[in-house]
Amino acid sequence: RRGQTLNILGATSGDTGSAAEYAMRGKRGVRVFMTSPHGRMSPFQQAQMFSLMDDNIINIAIEGVFDDCQDIVKAVSNDLSFKRANNIGTVNSINWARMLAQVVYYFAGYFYATKPDEEQDNTQRGSAHTFETSSPSMDISKASNFERFVFDLLGRDGQATQALFGPALAGQGQFDLSGHANFPQAASRYGFASGRSSHADRLATIQSVHAEYGITIDPHTADAVKLARAHVQPGVPMIALETALPIKFAATIVEALGHEPERPAQFEGIENLPKRVRVMSVDVDAIKALISA
Repeated sequence: RRGQTLNILGATSGDTGSAAEYAMRGKRGVRVFMTSPHGRMSPFQQAQMFSLMDDNIINIAIEGVFDDCQDIVKAVSNDLSFKRANNIGTVNSINWARMLAQVVYYFAGYFYATKPDEEQDNTQRGSAHTFETSSPSMDISKASNFERFVFDLLGRDGQATQALFGPALAGQGQFDLSGHANFPQAASRYGFASGRSSHADRLATIQSVHAEYGITIDPHTADAVKLARAHVQPGVPMIALETALPIKFAATIVEALGHEPERPAQFEGIENLPKRVRVMSVDVDAIKALISA
């Protein structure tokens, strides 16, 4: 009604970005600039995003990793004068609407599961050491969720959080929370456990779940199931949340099972559609120039 345009800037490793684009496609007064890591998404994920030809959807493949995409979004968001002048909004994977929808899964899982009847470091890897795997949506070294959790551990002290993450992101690589006063209690309270899952583990888990249950799971879900099995305790229900459609990672499914997973009818032939995407370097100023053009 005001005749203004909202510019939405986002970063995706392959899934949430397409959801935002499909929600905003064709909307008047809204432009979506979605960054993603060039060459690091599956062919299906690329096709799902890059085949959108709506004028208000601008896909940008960044010559880097997801962390670089996220850093660009943060840098633009932190430039308040540019943000105000260009009506910048951002797409974040954590928002109330998403949490309200997803909380249903946890309750459903709890009721279903309770019916009667190695240590890891805190290393912050740079882009050069963020390796490409067959679980591409997890090829992230600087997860915002982890930063938010550390922020809470430190009593929501922004300066203390920056003191830890700043040097780590500048190349020193790691920090240690084990001696912090809040950490032992928090670790006990939240009960985090961790582990590893390799490509071979994913294939074996996809195969075993398919053989035992007749269900095809994607590589990320396979990581969850593999680790869940390792942490099972007698009498304690264990729930693994499915992550994405297996068809998004067809090559890995074919390697594991010898055939492609089921494909929803609306996505038949999606990889053959024309695609529109801009390939750009990791350059905040260039992204700003594109938005303000």
